[in-house]
Parts: sequence; C-alpha cells; structure tokens
Amino acid sequence: MKPYRKAFHLCPTRYCRNRKRQKGSCCSKCSMRAWRARNPVGALLAWLRWRAKVKEVPFDLTFTWFESFLRREGYDRALHHVDRIRTWEGYVKGNLQLLSGAENIAKGNRERWEDWKPF
Repeated sequence: MKPYRKAFHLCPTRYCRNRKRQKGSCCSKCSMRAWRARNPVGALLAWLRWRAKVKEVPFDLTFTWFESFLRREGYDRALHHVDRIRTWEGYVKGNLQLLSGAENIAKGNRERWEDWKPF
C-alpha cells in the first residue's frame, strides 16, 4: 500500500487543508504558527501592539525592554497574563504587571462592576 501524499498545491502540514502560497513551502496560517513557536516574545509583543490599536491606547514598548521585563518578572506562558496596572494609560513602560489568569479576570470584573450603578 502506497503512503498518502497530498496534492502539490496544498499545504504539506499534516491535517492542514489550505492551499500553499505561491512563494513558500506552506500556507500562511501554518507559517504564522511556526513563527509564533520560534518567537514567543515577539508574538506576545505583536499581540499587545494589536490590542493597543484596537482599544486606542498608547503603546511604546520595545522588544529588548519587553524581553528583559518578562525575564525579570519570571514570565511563564502557561501561568501568567500581561496586564496593565492603570488601564487608561495603555501599554507603556512602568504600567505592566504579570498576573495569574484568575487574578486578571477578577481584576477586570471588579473594574466593570465599579462603573455599574443600579437604577
């Protein structure tokens, strides 16, 4: 029995059903996943930059500063979230902290309920 081979125009990644790019070995989705796996700090920084743009808050972090911040604070991807201390100041140096997932969710709920006023 011959081993299964995908068609030449499909991404060679196992279980991926996307078409591969013209100038590349795999599809953009699989190449982005590989980039995130190779560059976890850069991927996290890109995610924070995107969130700042969506929320329309300031962002002035650099890769070297952010990498040293994560190393100094003992960042573990499975345990910590990067959180803004004062949400209105945005993602700027001196306004970031690492929280566990539960602490970050609880902080967000507290801030939402402070603004809520019953009739």
